[in-house]
Parts: sequence; C-alpha cells; structure tokens
Amino acid sequence: IQGVRAEWRSSGDGIFSPGAIGTSTTYLPGPGDAGNKVYLSFVVYGSCGRAEYTDSILVQAGAFPEIKGPNQVCENVSLTLLAVNAAAFDSLRWWRGRVSEVQSGTAQLLSRDSIYQAPSLRPGVYTFTLQTFSGVCTGYDESTIEVLPAPQVSFEANPRVTTLNNPEITFTNTSQGATSFIWNFGDPNQPSVDSSGAATVTFRYIRPGRYSVVLFGQNDLGCADVYVCTDCIVILPRKVFLPNAFSPNGDGKNDVFRVLPVEEGTPFTRLEVYDRWGQLVFAGDNLPYWDGRGLDGKPLDAGTYTYKAFILVPDEGLLSHTGVVHIVR
Repeated sequence: IQGVRAEWRSSGDGIFSPGAIGTSTTYLPGPGDAGNKVYLSFVVYGSCGRAEYTDSILVQAGAFPEIKGPNQVCENVSLTLLAVNAAAFDSLRWWRGRVSEVQSGTAQLLSRDSIYQAPSLRPGVYTFTLQTFSGVCTGYDESTIEVLPAPQVSFEANPRVTTLNNPEITFTNTSQGATSFIWNFGDPNQPSVDSSGAATVTFRYIRPGRYSVVLFGQNDLGCADVYVCTDCIVILPRKVFLPNAFSPNGDGKNDVFRVLPVEEGTPFTRLEVYDRWGQLVFAGDNLPYWDGRGLDGKPLDAGTYTYKAFILVPDEGLLSHTGVVHIVR
C-alpha cells in the first residue's frame, strides 16, 4: 500500500462505510446484491502507476427480520410479539434487551418460537430484540414497548342478601387508580347503567332474583379493569308479617288480626279465616282486618283458627300466605 492513495470499488448494489477511500472499510450489501456474487476491488495509486486486488463474496438472499407488536400496552393486557414472515428464517430467537446487548452476550434469552407471549410486566419501558438466522446470515430487529399502569377495580355491596321489603343496596367503590366508572347492576327489568364516580352508589331492585353486578373502571391513560361479581345480590320475595295471636277484648291492644305492615301501594289484600273443621268464618277484601267475629257478626270462641292471606303487590304479583292464629279472650 505504498502509494499516493487507496480506494475500494464494488460490482454490487451496496455501499462502503464509512467511505470508499482508505485502507479499511465495511461493505453493506444492497437489495440488488441478494443471491448474487459481488466483486470487491482494492486499488492503490502510486507515482509509477497503480496496483489492484479483486475478490468476490456471495450475498445470500433472505428475509429482513421484523417485529409486529404494539408500542404501548396496559399492564393487565397480555403482550404478544410476532416475527413477521417467520418461515423465511432457519431459526430465530427472542431476547430482552437491545441489539448491542444481544451481540455482547448480556441480553436475556426469552423464546425460540415465532410468537412471543410476554408474562405480566410491571409499568415501565422494555426493549425486545428479534434475532434471525438464514444460512450464515444473522439479522436483528429491535422494538421498544411502554407498559402503562392499569387500575384495580373492586367494590363491596351491603346487604348481599335481602328481601323486597328492603331492596335498596349500597355499593362502595374500593377501586384504585381509576378515574371514570360504569356500573351495571344486572337488573334487566329497569335501566341499570350508572356512570357515577361517587364513592358510594345505591340501587333499588324491584323483583326477586339473583343479580350479577359489573363495575368497569378506566384511568386517564386509557387502561381499564373490570370487576364482575357473579350472583352478587340475592333479592328474596317480600315477607308479609301476620301475628299468631290476638285478643279482641276491646282494650285497644291487639284487638284485630291483619297483615303487618300494611304498606302504601298495596292495592289489594284478601283474608280468609277457617275454624278447626275447615268452615269459613271470615272473609274480607281490600286490606281487611278480623276482629274475631264470625260471618254472622257474633264473637267467636277462643281457640285456634287457620287463615289464608292473598296480597297483590306491584311488580311482584299475587303473594299467598297460610298459617294459624289464636283468639285469646
């Protein structure tokens, strides 16, 4: 290399880096070189002429590695990375770390499959590298992904089991990290979606049944969580209370027998009373009460009687109750 200057030449489509002038360089094959033999020449120019040396390289054709995946993902959503056109490579490897860390041997090997399913990741920034092998060629693609924090949604309900006498349920929002919410109280009989962000919300059920409640929460970053409480609320039929004894003696205490409590909005109640031989001794409609007299208006003897009560309750239909009541004189 004793001479004025030296330069590199090629017959291919690639480029020299850092440049074609000098005694040392790197040839980067171009797309047109794939599958072809490329001739490289080193030329030295001296005061008395020039000297040239030529050799050749075979550039193997192969696919460029490419990672398909999101740039951002919420921490409670699984992260899936796909190697595009994976069948074009002899083999591949997934690494956690940058290309430079893979080449230096400090990256963590994750998988050798075409799809990498990442385990749960804490919020932060992660870099993954796809390394591919085709013959003697090795390729790399690098992807940086940000894992965003997700809210944790939960609630408590009180009471969990109740009757239609007291069907109002209080829900306490115990979520962490969410800024907006949507409630669904699971009642198909009435609108049950509430976007309240209050710490407590109430809902009143109108029919007996088992209800599943869903709370959806989202934070300002767009990450969401959902809490489903299956068969969370049990609403039992309304309880109608009737005493088992009364004393129709005119003292103003327990003088009559009737359904208790007589609630507003209960438009119809029928009460039938029978003696021990099964004979009807009293019948009345529209919230009746029995004062211990028979159908003829005369006081009946002390003793045990059976009754049937039919109560028409809005949204519930006709409820029937049977039992015994004692006349005490």
